[in-house]
Amino acid sequence: MSDPSLAPPLEIHDPDRDDHGVAHITPVDLLFKVFLALVALTILTWWTSGLDLGGYDVVVALAIATIKASIVALYFMHLLWGEKVYAYAFISALICLLIFIVGANLDVFELRGTMIMDYAPEISQDFSADTSTEQPVQESE
Repeated sequence: MSDPSLAPPLEIHDPDRDDHGVAHITPVDLLFKVFLALVALTILTWWTSGLDLGGYDVVVALAIATIKASIVALYFMHLLWGEKVYAYAFISALICLLIFIVGANLDVFELRGTMIMDYAPEISQDFSADTSTEQPVQESE
């Protein structure tokens, strides 16, 4: 048979540990407050969609969505009570998203004055002036 001394050691309970293997339990009243905050932010999103905010409609909608996502991550994913490295990873992801959005929109804001709104060039229906050098492939029998 196998030697019992080669078996992995059993995990022994450490009385100095605080978590005792139990996840953080969030009180129901706090969850209800978080629910009310998410509902209020959803209503705010709906209300701002009817406002004319100029070119800032998307910016306001994304800001509200980011706040809602942060609330969900902090309370329902327990980032508020967990190890700080996970919170830093979440914040870093938000910062990277912000950099991407700003960087992607820099050229749009720069070229906005040169764009002609509601204009598209007409498409020519004359396809007889095909300048391609490809010859059609003929099937051999």
